[in-house]
Amino acid sequence: MNHPKVIFEDTPGLRTQYLTYLAKQIACGFYQDRRFLVLPRLVKKESRAIYFPDIKYPKTLWNELCKYTSEDFDWFFPEKIVKLIQGVMTGSDPCQNKGLTLKGEWKKKEKQFFDCVAEFLPKFDLKKINFIKVLPVEFGTVGSFFFEKKGNKYDFYHTIRTDFGPAQLAETILTQIMWTMQPIPKLTLWYQKEAVTDFLMTTSKIGEIFNYDYQSTVSGLPELSENLIAESETYLTKLGFPVKPIISIVNGYTPTEKRVLEYFIANKNKLITYDQIGDLFWGNSEEALDKFNLASIAKLMEKIRKKIKDHGIYQELIFTVRGQGYVLYD
Repeated sequence: MNHPKVIFEDTPGLRTQYLTYLAKQIACGFYQDRRFLVLPRLVKKESRAIYFPDIKYPKTLWNELCKYTSEDFDWFFPEKIVKLIQGVMTGSDPCQNKGLTLKGEWKKKEKQFFDCVAEFLPKFDLKKINFIKVLPVEFGTVGSFFFEKKGNKYDFYHTIRTDFGPAQLAETILTQIMWTMQPIPKLTLWYQKEAVTDFLMTTSKIGEIFNYDYQSTVSGLPELSENLIAESETYLTKLGFPVKPIISIVNGYTPTEKRVLEYFIANKNKLITYDQIGDLFWGNSEEALDKFNLASIAKLMEKIRKKIKDHGIYQELIFTVRGQGYVLYD
């Protein structure tokens, strides 16, 4: 069968558009609300770290970008906005060698990938894609995507960060296809679509094509370093977009769970030790010492984490500090 044409292209113009897009996503809070880490440097092989270069962005840029909403798939911005980015971009050369390597790895897998897509998503006609243009770049997200609808067909635009391999490009293409398909029942939210692509890339024949060399976006993620979280919060504050709290106490928590969660919220970004949680759980009487049990504390925290997600906050907010306790980063 005929497959979409995949074109690798790296130009200063594409890079400028992409950096503008990243700035827009920060301005509208898209990354912050989903608890991605916006950082002024590259953290290799970390799918939740977004490298946003630390250069002097004009205030007028942020004022213009704040007019956009988080769900807009914008790639081509007005010239007056793009010029603001062009005026401050530092000239890192296009990463041609890494881009060529990535292109070569992708081309070896391309036909198998699209054959599997046709099998797993038979309701989507691959002939609807005019082309897929790919920008290999050293900054930004693991992979981003944009599309333009041209009649009944689509132009797809993708980025892939060069510290990752072709599996991450496959994931962004899959996710983009899901966004362009007719609404899928129970798959209306961003993280739900991401969870489906995570599943396909880690358990199906599609993932097998790439030897499962893939980092998930939302599913089964390892805990983040608290130093990285603090660095991201500092950088976002410097840019003028501090992270906003998203947890609120609602119905569904037991009295003990509510008491513990309220304590975490009141002491966010601080280590809460096992002993402190034990006092909230059993009290601090002598009898409570006999009841103290790390397994019970772990079970309690697991239930709280699950209920936070059940209330629509999918990203991990409570992190384990091994051998000490837990920290809430909200």
